[in-house]
Amino acid sequence: MIKNKNVRLGIILVCVALSLYALWPTFKFYNLTDAEKKDLQTTAEGTKQLHDLQAKSINLGLDLKGGIHLVMEADVVTLFETLAKSKDAAFTKLFEQASEEYRQHPDVNFATVLEKHFAEAKMPMVNYWGEKHKDDAGVVQYLNDEAKDAVDRAQQIIRNRVDQFGVSEPTIQKQGDHRIIVELPGIEDPAQAKNLIQQTALLEFKLVRDPQDASNVFEKLDAYFAKNDSLTKTIAVTDSIAPDSAKKEETSGLTAELQKAEQDSANQDSTAAGMTNTRPFTQYLQGQQIGQTGYDFYIEEKNVDFIKSLVYTKVGDHFKIKPEIQAVIGESNDIVFSSKPVFEGYYAIYILKKAAELSGAVITEAKQDIYQGMDPGLAGRPIVTLKMTDDGSKRWAIITGANVGKRIAVVLDSKVQSAPNIIEKITGGNTQITGMENLTEAKSLAIALRAGSLPAPVNVMEERTIGPSLGEDSVNSGKMASLIGLIVVALAMVFYYRGAGAVADMALLVNIVLLLGILTGFGFTLTLPGIAGIVLTMGMAVDANVLIYERIREEIRLGKTVRAAIETGFSKAFVTILDANITT
Repeated sequence: MIKNKNVRLGIILVCVALSLYALWPTFKFYNLTDAEKKDLQTTAEGTKQLHDLQAKSINLGLDLKGGIHLVMEADVVTLFETLAKSKDAAFTKLFEQASEEYRQHPDVNFATVLEKHFAEAKMPMVNYWGEKHKDDAGVVQYLNDEAKDAVDRAQQIIRNRVDQFGVSEPTIQKQGDHRIIVELPGIEDPAQAKNLIQQTALLEFKLVRDPQDASNVFEKLDAYFAKNDSLTKTIAVTDSIAPDSAKKEETSGLTAELQKAEQDSANQDSTAAGMTNTRPFTQYLQGQQIGQTGYDFYIEEKNVDFIKSLVYTKVGDHFKIKPEIQAVIGESNDIVFSSKPVFEGYYAIYILKKAAELSGAVITEAKQDIYQGMDPGLAGRPIVTLKMTDDGSKRWAIITGANVGKRIAVVLDSKVQSAPNIIEKITGGNTQITGMENLTEAKSLAIALRAGSLPAPVNVMEERTIGPSLGEDSVNSGKMASLIGLIVVALAMVFYYRGAGAVADMALLVNIVLLLGILTGFGFTLTLPGIAGIVLTMGMAVDANVLIYERIREEIRLGKTVRAAIETGFSKAFVTILDANITT
């Protein structure tokens, strides 16, 4: 024990000074008004200063800062379907039946449900998930192991994404076999955070079918839906449908084409209505001339959900092509929509080669940037630049070299981000993704691609958003309660013990400063229970002082000197104080 009082005082002063230094950014950051924060964010230097202050401040938990609470579940249905080595009509039928039963009873094991349905149909599961497994029991074990591994990997990938997103003290933990709980405090844009977490980030490069091939697919869909009387009976022709959207007219641009289509449809409603039976699908398409080869096809935004309902079936929060539609368009083709309107009020619809030429597994680096190339339509727009592995670079060079003059779609989570023409062979493994609205969206995509794609889609089962106002109210209430408690206790100590009470109050203040300094210095998170803990600490410190002072009074009554009474009072009260701190 250090006996030199000056040394002890020096150590205390140094600790207090370090704590105050650590707390200074917290004081500055939480005293900034919203207007001052917005002013700082207008410049790059100010934004950096604000981020630095926030990073060095006390981290507030979800209950104080506000944020988002998500319960997410891995989509094992999609995972198991993806793991199947082969598929046929019988497989599709049985798998759909098992999936439907699982959706009605999500608490059961899906692999067991599959085993039951395949056993009833007397179809061995090894025919579809075989190779390494001798019997169906081995397949079930394999599927369960893959599901567990998928959840573990999803948890790590989500953590990587959140860490790169810059969220302080997130909570990411498993719940049961297939669920993951995610809590993100201080999120200003919950929708963006949710999208970042939920995004599968499955990046694929797929060839776009030639316009004539696309037209043939659309004609097959017309023929299929023409046989379905329910389509013509239940769907009214919308005002914006063109009577002949497949006419190959020269046009100066998409705007003129769409405006003309809308005018034609307004003048010829009866003609369009009469065509519903023969062109139930393509009547919803608009076309734009692209060079001398054909058309790009577009669907008005208000009709997109309806067209998707014809083509897709929803699985959780995701979509896949209906088996009957896949049979119509051919197993080698895929129908994919643009991720967002490519023109005001219009989405693009693409017919792609189903098998991907390349996947995002070869991506080694993804970074948001601003386009600085020669295309004036992209000038100043946000992009994501990609770098590939050596093997990916070689494959990319072969793919682009063999398909010069064709278009290749950049498909992210079954939505087309862009579909550029391949002008020349691309070597070096460098490419880029366009189609983002702003740098924030580009940053989120880059983070998702860097962290890797999720092994299985994740569906949001529960979502709770704690608004900033609730968090601020909690903080203010905690501050007020702590301040009132501190003042009342300090006054009581001074009133009852006079000078000794003032000394105890100073020690209490030093205790609080040191505690908050440690919280800040080590990056711990302050929560509402944490504030209650600080108040409890204050109470216990005061209780210790009361015990010591009462012991000192007893010793003085016995006739001891003040110094002797103080030494005896501290030594006799020590055991009681230690016991109180251990048991509380």
